Amino acid sequence: MKKRARIKNNRMRAAIRQTVEEAVNQAFTEGFKSVLHDITYRIDSLMNMGRMQAGMSHKITSEMLNLAMPVLDGFTFTDNSPAAGSVAWADCNIMYKGTKYTITNGDTTDKYIYWMLGTTPTTFQTSNTKPVLSDDDILICVNNGGIHQLVIGEGRMVDGAILLDGSIGSGELGSGAVTTSKIASQAITNGLLANDAVDSSNIVSGAVTEAKIGSGAVVAGKIGAGAVGETNIASNAVTDGKIADGAVKEGKISTGAVTETKLGSGAVTTTKLADNAVDTGKINNGAVSSSKIADGAVIGAKIGAGQVATDKLSIASHLLF
Repeated sequence: MKKRARIKNNRMRAAIRQTVEEAVNQAFTEGFKSVLHDITYRIDSLMNMGRMQAGMSHKITSEMLNLAMPVLDGFTFTDNSPAAGSVAWADCNIMYKGTKYTITNGDTTDKYIYWMLGTTPTTFQTSNTKPVLSDDDILICVNNGGIHQLVIGEGRMVDGAILLDGSIGSGELGSGAVTTSKIASQAITNGLLANDAVDSSNIVSGAVTEAKIGSGAVVAGKIGAGAVGETNIASNAVTDGKIADGAVKEGKISTGAVTETKLGSGAVTTTKLADNAVDTGKINNGAVSSSKIADGAVIGAKIGAGQVATDKLSIASHLLF
């Protein structure tokens, strides 16, 4: 049991020792690289200076120049160091107006890395917002998620992140340069749409809801043939003024729908009455005058007993009662 515990402890110590050794070795290697790079840079500079003083062929280095623009020299930038998303720099030197500024090694996860003469000329400044720089200051590098892109110096690719806000006007945009993917959601507001810019092909099916239709906008020409069904007509909406003359045919009138009040005075003419349609109950008392009785229509069977008085008889002889 003790032997097994001892073996386990030894393995743990070995694993810890290996991890520590690897970390120390990596730190030493990175540090040594930086020191070696700086030493090499300084030796080359001294040798080149010696050649110049001896009248031999030599390089024109930044230290020999007195320029009114900052120059980055003898530098190393490392991506994703010391961790993912970070950019590290070492052995950086800024030459400006004949003065050399040795920059302290450092790293950052910030977006912008820049140099400011009047603030701390031996340290790079960093921020996630675009810095406000004076004529003596300069943007050094952009950190794109752990990948550095130098912007100091002529002839380098320009990162979009270094453009000043509001500096791209319509004149800088090429024809067709603003594609769909470049337009942010909700960016196209009413004021940006030209009159008549939205045609039928731009409108999604079902997008024009009731609230989108202006009062009185749906005129007769906008309604399709047969589009207005029975369910679309409000109760009592069809008044007499909406019905064309002769439009209400027999098939449109429900059984029993034509009541007495619906008939105009004198509207029921002879031709409207069916044969035998007028029975006794439909004739008012005294309504059948002499002119309404056809000649020979009153026969014996139609005369009640004792209904014919003497004065109703037209005969040429005297009668004795």
